[in-house]
Amino acid sequence: MFTLLETAPWSGEPYNRAKPRSNMLTHAFGERGLATYVVLEEQRETLLVRLEWP
Repeated sequence: MFTLLETAPWSGEPYNRAKPRSNMLTHAFGERGLATYVVLEEQRETLLVRLEWP
């Protein structure tokens, strides 16, 4: 997951489907994992907001 966020941060799904161009995204991984993160393009950073992994 961390490699994906470093190399292709915009590959996730919009967190809010009503705002598909928002910089807050989610990405499913494994069987039931979900990462919620924010892409800060100008700062060249990706901030992990929440990681759910049962």
